[in-house]
Amino acid sequence: MKKAFAAAALTVGGVVGAGFASGREAVIFFGGANVLSAAVFAALFFASACFFMTRGGGDLPSLSREVFGKMSFLPLAALNVNYFVCLAAMSAGCSAVCGKAAGLLPVSACAAAVYLGVGGVKKLSYLTVPLVIACLAAVVLPVGEVSAADVKIVGPMCYAAYNAVLTAGVLLPAGGALTKKQACLAAGLAAAVLFLLTLAVSAAAGQSGQNMPLASVAAAKGLYGVYSAALLLGMTSAMASAAFPLSAAAEKITRDRLVAVAAVFVAAYCVGTLGFGKVMDTALPVVSAVSLAALTGFFAVSAYKKIKAR
Repeated sequence: MKKAFAAAALTVGGVVGAGFASGREAVIFFGGANVLSAAVFAALFFASACFFMTRGGGDLPSLSREVFGKMSFLPLAALNVNYFVCLAAMSAGCSAVCGKAAGLLPVSACAAAVYLGVGGVKKLSYLTVPLVIACLAAVVLPVGEVSAADVKIVGPMCYAAYNAVLTAGVLLPAGGALTKKQACLAAGLAAAVLFLLTLAVSAAAGQSGQNMPLASVAAAKGLYGVYSAALLLGMTSAMASAAFPLSAAAEKITRDRLVAVAAVFVAAYCVGTLGFGKVMDTALPVVSAVSLAALTGFFAVSAYKKIKAR
């Protein structure tokens, strides 16, 4: 059970970054709180997390070669762009909350965890995720108006795919230490938590045009400090999930883990100087659509190969 909870924390930790904790992604993909839209997101994310964690270990390059063969470079390129956009957005978010100098502190903590490997990323998520959930709950509860009408399907599916491939880089190796039952339990716990958080955050964010919609909600309740803590902890955890597979890919080029981690974080920091809102609004819709295509490819080709092997 402890392994399942740790894996669930790792999974949630890859999702609750700056976009989620700020409410910005809720505005982009949901446009308000809707039970069915949140359920679509949670269901696809659960299926995706199960798919990656029940593979028995490995990494993204191995899985891509197994599923796509000689064409594996295409989904790998799409996933690495996904990771880089997320990392740049988280870096920009840290600078927006703390200022450029102080914003380097959570980025440095994340880089240290990534340098330590998947174990470091797991420990970071295990420490930060409960605090993120508690801080976010304090800001967004009680839940505002939730609707059953105006259901959105494509947006929540793209959002689920974006987060599924974002966390895949850490879920694949982490799944090697889990039984299939533990992996499915972890995916179910993570999906349930994210379903509830998505509803609450979407209700609070509404259709705000602000870069960080929950900031004004927190300020009105006198909880801006709590909100800032949730944002920073969430960004640190999500950065680690995105940076881990990206650094592993860079290490194959540099042949040195320290150089690879440093190069990835410096490049993301430079792109992040464009600003949190610009990175999120410009790149995220495109990246999420590409993620949905890549995830569909993983599911479809894997299912076809299983059927063909019978």
